Amino acid sequence: MILECSQNMSHLSMFWYQQDPGEGPRLIHYSTDVRSTTRGNVPEGYSVFRNKKENFPLTLESASTNQTS
Repeated sequence: MILECSQNMSHLSMFWYQQDPGEGPRLIHYSTDVRSTTRGNVPEGYSVFRNKKENFPLTLESASTNQTS
């Protein structure tokens, strides 16, 4: 499953967070520029790739009902 994240304001930084019920948001991946991504506190099965400033998709390798983003 791929979750899309896009923006049209020319920001360099983009972020993905995960929030479980009853918990605060947890940074799982972020990007400060094209082709530059950093892994945060992320469980296995999540990956990102950024080849355009506007897009930062998150891929869930094997989505299950208890995964959130």
